[in-house]
Amino acid sequence: MRCNFLLVGVLVVVAACASSGAHADSRCGLTAADSIYAGRMPVYRACGVDHEATLVSTSVHPDFRPEPGSRVGCFVADLEFVVDTTGRVEPGTTRVVRQNNGEFADAVAAIVSRLRYTPATLYGAPVRQITALTQRLSIVEVLVPAGSPPPRPTTRPPTC
Repeated sequence: MRCNFLLVGVLVVVAACASSGAHADSRCGLTAADSIYAGRMPVYRACGVDHEATLVSTSVHPDFRPEPGSRVGCFVADLEFVVDTTGRVEPGTTRVVRQNNGEFADAVAAIVSRLRYTPATLYGAPVRQITALTQRLSIVEVLVPAGSPPPRPTTRPPTC
C-alpha cells in the first residue's frame, strides 16, 4: 500500500511539471514551421514568456546600397531567429519571413549575428525565444543639376 501511495505522488508531480510547460505553449502555440527552432531545448514565442527578449544593440545597421536609379522607394525585410538564454542570436536560426527585395533581406540577415538582446524569461529563468525583426529602408531619388547645392527637402520620404 505504501508503494502505491508513493507511485501516485510521483505521477502527480510528473503531471504537474508536464502541464506547466504546456501552459506556456498554450498561450500562443508554436507552429509546425517553428520546429526548426526546437533544437535541444524548449523555445517560446514572445507571447509565451513572462518578459520578451529586448533588443539592446541599436548601432547595427545593414550594409545595403540599392542599384542607382532603383524605382523601389521602400525596402522591407521581416526576419525570425532564436535569441538564446544569454541574449545572443543562435547561429543558423535566421530565416526571412517576408521581403520585397532579396538583396536587402540578405543585408539584414547578415547583421543579425551582431545583435544583442536581454534574454526572455519565463517564471524568472532565461529561456530561448523566437524573435522577429523588421527592417525598413526608404529611398528618395533627388536629381540635382551639376554644380548646384542639394535642395532642401519639401516632402517626407515614403514610409514603408
